[in-house]
Amino acid sequence: MKKTIPFALLLMTFAGASQAATVDYLQSRNGVAYQVNHDKPFTGTFVNKYNNGQKDIEVSFKDGKQNGTATRWYPNDQKISEVQYSDGKKNGKETGWYENGQKAVESQFTKGQEDGVETHWFENGQKSSEITYKDGKKNGTKTLWYRNGQKYQVSNYTQGKLNDGTVKAWYPNGEKAAEITFEKGNEVSSQYWPEHV
Repeated sequence: MKKTIPFALLLMTFAGASQAATVDYLQSRNGVAYQVNHDKPFTGTFVNKYNNGQKDIEVSFKDGKQNGTATRWYPNDQKISEVQYSDGKKNGKETGWYENGQKAVESQFTKGQEDGVETHWFENGQKSSEITYKDGKKNGTKTLWYRNGQKYQVSNYTQGKLNDGTVKAWYPNGEKAAEITFEKGNEVSSQYWPEHV
């Protein structure tokens, strides 16, 4: 059965790739993109626009799969996101922005799996979190911050699992808030401190 849907929705269900024709409507057949009433997987560029004519989405395809850069924009022409694809899988940098132009997130992928440092920022430009991934799993130190720049929490992971050891947390004023010790993923002890306002 063939199901025709706007590609803005299609993006949430599959990945695709590259260049030739430019179209504003595609259909998904078993996760592969086709032009309506065509039997050959689509190679080209999909473009969707807002009512004011401003671009909303631009995605490149090759043989029915995303290949190259996929970009989305806010109505004010500021980019929402930019993602690199290869053969239908995220492969390379993924970046997202707030509507004010401030970077919101940046991460790295290899053949569809997150691989490298993922960083998030608040709208004011202050870093909110940072964690390293390897083969799609958390691997390394995870650090969280408050909007004022004060460190909020630090924990450590190996192959997606929380390491044995202590997770530390602080209040926005920098005072120690908690220390929680884990062994084999289970909490074995904890200590909390009151905030001095």
